[in-house]
Amino acid sequence: MESKIRRTDLFLIIVLYNCKLETSQTYNSILKNNSFLNLNGVIYDNSVESQDIKIIPSIGDFEYIHNPENPGLAEAYNFALKRAVELKSKWLVLLDQDTYITADYLDQLANFDLNNHPDVVINIPVVKSFDKEKLISPSMLRNGGFKPFNDIIYGVQNEKISGINSGTLINIDFLNSINQFNLLYPLDMLDHWYFREVYRRKKLVNIFNCEIFQNLSVQDGLEKNMSVKRYVGFVKAENLFFRTDSLNQYLLYKLRLIFRIYKQLRYKNKGYWKETLKILFAK
Repeated sequence: MESKIRRTDLFLIIVLYNCKLETSQTYNSILKNNSFLNLNGVIYDNSVESQDIKIIPSIGDFEYIHNPENPGLAEAYNFALKRAVELKSKWLVLLDQDTYITADYLDQLANFDLNNHPDVVINIPVVKSFDKEKLISPSMLRNGGFKPFNDIIYGVQNEKISGINSGTLINIDFLNSINQFNLLYPLDMLDHWYFREVYRRKKLVNIFNCEIFQNLSVQDGLEKNMSVKRYVGFVKAENLFFRTDSLNQYLLYKLRLIFRIYKQLRYKNKGYWKETLKILFAK
């Protein structure tokens, strides 16, 4: 059976937003640490201004796509999925612009066994904050919210876990079976949606024995790092996700919103708690 990684087996997408490629943590860390792979992929740029990028030979064969309409992640990922299918790739690798990609992670990709488990459709690394103190991914759905999954055992998981987009290696046949990335989640909660779909279809997730590091600014404070307008998009997606989950999780989520409002009442900007209140009483 085939298990050796070929150049076309993996297809990467790096999504940019108001970030020059040469300042992207993801791009620069791949340049620094990649001694294993000649990569295929796409740089999908949601910035207002395009960049003069025709070819990125230093990390492999990449296409540059500029979309100033900034449709978010789902549309960008679906574009990459289409390209990957054309190349007959087997796995899609999702990357944000501000992830530090380690040599260990790239080594996992280079030595990835395509037949590691017939039911595994997602592989993820452990993702930590840059200071290495906070675990960002994997996580678990508990009591209407997501909590870090601290009892990590590498390998195929028996527990139902979730994660973040960046660093996720997702099977292309599986993506096609769930009708691609869901445009109802253009940005937020998209990752949790497709992890949920894994378990609804009785598939599995594998955790690589490696770490990458991510700048997840919202962990440092909502008011400081997320505008009210941006928060509206987040909380609407969050509500949709839990509304389409179990009734128990949805009710617990609504209860969590009450506690969130209590915290947001202390914010200088009153827009946050007002928007949360709207979602609390929304269907």
